[in-house]
Amino acid sequence: MLGYNQLKTPQSLILYQMTIPNITFTSLSCFVDFVEIDYSCIVFTTTNSSTFYVRIRFLSSGTLRSLDQKFSPNNGSLVRILPFGGYAVITRVNNGQNYNFTIDLYYEDDKLSEYDSPLKQITANFNGAFDVLQNNSILVALNETTTSWQILLADLSQPESDYGNMLVREAYPPTNFKYLPLNTNMIKIAFRVLVSLSDANLIIYQKINNKLTLRQIINSRNCNNCITSGEVIILNVFSCTFNDPGGHYFIQMDNNFVKSIKYNESILGIDPNMWSVQTNNITLSEKDTDDFKLGDIRGILRLTISGSRYFQELNDSGKHDFFVKLTDQLILMIPTEKGRLESDKYYQLNTSNILISLFIHEAKDNEKLTAANIKDYLHQLIINKAFTVISTGNVTNFLDETYGFQQSRKKYSTLIIIVIMTFIILLLLPFILNFKLKSKNVETIIYAALKIGLIIPNFVLLILFVTHNSNDIPWLHLPRYFY
Repeated sequence: MLGYNQLKTPQSLILYQMTIPNITFTSLSCFVDFVEIDYSCIVFTTTNSSTFYVRIRFLSSGTLRSLDQKFSPNNGSLVRILPFGGYAVITRVNNGQNYNFTIDLYYEDDKLSEYDSPLKQITANFNGAFDVLQNNSILVALNETTTSWQILLADLSQPESDYGNMLVREAYPPTNFKYLPLNTNMIKIAFRVLVSLSDANLIIYQKINNKLTLRQIINSRNCNNCITSGEVIILNVFSCTFNDPGGHYFIQMDNNFVKSIKYNESILGIDPNMWSVQTNNITLSEKDTDDFKLGDIRGILRLTISGSRYFQELNDSGKHDFFVKLTDQLILMIPTEKGRLESDKYYQLNTSNILISLFIHEAKDNEKLTAANIKDYLHQLIINKAFTVISTGNVTNFLDETYGFQQSRKKYSTLIIIVIMTFIILLLLPFILNFKLKSKNVETIIYAALKIGLIIPNFVLLILFVTHNSNDIPWLHLPRYFY
């Protein structure tokens, strides 16, 4: 058996034995079949009376599916299977120091195509070379002189699939779709055969500044939220994936992401740049204005144990560079505009993990995402680090996926209010008692109340500071435990 991605079989296989006498095999070409769920070999054979091709279709187990004899009207000995069905026969005739090449295309049913191109007939010397590319075009390299080559390229035929895969019937979002709703959370692919999930990746990229940035990886083996139903698969997508208004995205599916239920064979994927979409370029004025009420957001990031250990070993300059790289990488990964993220470069040791503060500034009129949007996207990117771009950054990879981005409450706001109210009550209490009791010791009572009113808030705030902030100042770390 020839397993997926294996280069050699553990033993030789006999696919088919022919009983025709005096037969000569001139060439053999084998390919992954682009139309059926199997492999194909084309054998060029000659006998005393005829020349013909034999196309053998078989499974990776060695099971023969079909064998077809294809009689050729010419003496071409070079055959290539075409990515979108059919095959090309190249006839090569020696003409002195040169070769005359003629390219004929055939459909799956062996009918000759009416293909016409400047490359249908070409002349080249012995060093000429050609190949059929995955996008159904032919590339010819001609060695014209001892110091120069000529490269020729021509499309062979229009593909019958928008995704470069004859087994993909349709998909959502469709390729070249320009109005994909923001935060779309589903991808749907319909095949022409019954499928089940196998073990490979579907990868979503975004093109930012002419570079591809990873948005999400979906592994078919570990996809808990993926649904298969006959010929259709539905994949769950994070809301932080298609989150950039007017963003350009590419979806790529690896071979073996799904397999045929009937034959248990891997199915080819979707090549890079074949499946592209663009999100709706919605403006801030079209969004929910309630998000703007939040204003700037202050939050906390936590480093992993290994990241905390790395950070603590840095000198002051290295720590400064760490903060700069962190914000720069997060701006690109979210993505958002420069200046929207800021760190005050303060950190705190919490048990064995470093905590880092991060500020998210509210959007201006010409910016795409609100502070609330950025907060939600950042949290989702981090908690799903293994499947998002966060894992690719040399600094962001240190972020703790079990913590995410935690929005900070205004420190001690409730407690401070209670302390202030207590202080006010203690100030008013002596006057109330003096008014009602007419005590002769009113001055002593007022003095005692004022003293208590000053001591209690100071004592409470001191405990809060030492308890919560002692790690910010190393020499306060030990005293915290005495309180």
